[in-house]
Amino acid sequence: MLKALRFVRTKLPIICTAVFGLCWLAYLINAEIHGHSFDGAPPAFWNTLEAISNVMLINSLVFVISFSAFMMIKPLPKKLKLLRVFLRLIITLIVSVFFLGCTYLSVGAFYGFGG
Repeated sequence: MLKALRFVRTKLPIICTAVFGLCWLAYLINAEIHGHSFDGAPPAFWNTLEAISNVMLINSLVFVISFSAFMMIKPLPKKLKLLRVFLRLIITLIVSVFFLGCTYLSVGAFYGFGG
């Protein structure tokens, strides 16, 4: 159980960031194969785009959970414990909102922001 927790806490946020980059790479390769135009794109383009977007959304949720675990599980010294917990919560919130915002912008760029 401790090995699984250590994996979730330390390696999973890094893997999620790498998967985010791979999703962008797959999107760019898909756009190079099928063209950048959304008008008249073949079904393979949209199927690939849907798969990439689903992976990216799931990836962002896994990142938020694993990064939260990374920040909250580390032991705290007794001195100023409440302040340190508050700062960790703030940092976790900022990083999670940033990653979710990047995911939102990416999926919006993939689909043309409602277009």
